[in-house]
Amino acid sequence: MWCIKLKNGKYKFIERYIQPDRSYKKFSVTMEKNNAQARKQAKVVLDARAAAAIIPKNSLKEALDAYLLECEKTIRKATAARNRTALTKMVKILGEKKLMDSLTASYIRSALLQQGKSEKWMNNYIKRFNTFIRWAYRNDYISSTSCIDKLEPFKPKVSHKEEIMNKYLSTEELKSVLDNCVSEQWKLAIEFLSLTGMRFGEFAALRADDFSDSEITVQRTYNPAVKEENAPKTYNSFRKLHIQPELAECIKRINLYIKKEKLTHPELRCSPYWFPNPDGKHISNAAFDKYFKKLTKEVAGRELTAHALRHTHASLLFEKGLSLDAVSRRLGHGSNSRVTREVYLHITENLQKKDAAALDKISLL
Repeated sequence: MWCIKLKNGKYKFIERYIQPDRSYKKFSVTMEKNNAQARKQAKVVLDARAAAAIIPKNSLKEALDAYLLECEKTIRKATAARNRTALTKMVKILGEKKLMDSLTASYIRSALLQQGKSEKWMNNYIKRFNTFIRWAYRNDYISSTSCIDKLEPFKPKVSHKEEIMNKYLSTEELKSVLDNCVSEQWKLAIEFLSLTGMRFGEFAALRADDFSDSEITVQRTYNPAVKEENAPKTYNSFRKLHIQPELAECIKRINLYIKKEKLTHPELRCSPYWFPNPDGKHISNAAFDKYFKKLTKEVAGRELTAHALRHTHASLLFEKGLSLDAVSRRLGHGSNSRVTREVYLHITENLQKKDAAALDKISLL
């Protein structure tokens, strides 16, 4: 332990401690004096701080650090960032020094329940933690995956029908949302997203040369969390969207709106993006969601995000008779998309009820 006299007349005592990975870490404490009693007190404090900071071998924190390091090298930056945020939170909930082999399903379940969050929130954390635990098993940080194998997802309190309805707007609700939208910028964005089914990141990354007279080429997406443009989410997400007549009219209105905005916002004149923010940068997903949540709460009685417009587009197409495969291709989904199938089945059920009601009103013989 060594001591440095500070400009304010106090003394900083510093000690270096070896870590489990054989590296060294320094800890310090400031005292009023530099005498035998002060040195003794400083040593006690420093030893306690060093002991508290030591991460045991095969602990959750040690395994997580190794896993996140591998994620940064092997997966997309945006996915790695989401893993870091979610799993760091999860490990703090469970205890950073918790030994991997001491984890049990009941311990994890109890720790999550104590957070007082929704079933969906807890299940999202379980999903990422599942991937982490299986990586830890393959890399000898844990001897069994039983802690996650025995952990069943939490059952949602809302009904399956309510959950699906919260994923999209009906035709009447969408029209009401557009009628009550007072922001020209967001009204155009709502209309465009509901007519294309694009992800907001795909919309934000659009450029003028992505448009032809008949098609929109979806070839990139913007992730605000890492402030980067990347290739679309999956192979199927690379796609060409046909421009139907009402979408063509919407595009014309957006082009006119941007042209007017350029007169008062010089930053827009050199922006590479088709529908940018007034500062010329990517259109803000957070700002849109804030406005859209408030609007849908007032109009439809529930808060929705931009992603609901993607499912709204699917529901509109299903109502007009397009097949599940056709809608999946337009959305850039694989044919086994769970949400698309659920919306499809729900809309089909509604159409069957309408068909039955229509049949009740006619006589065939």
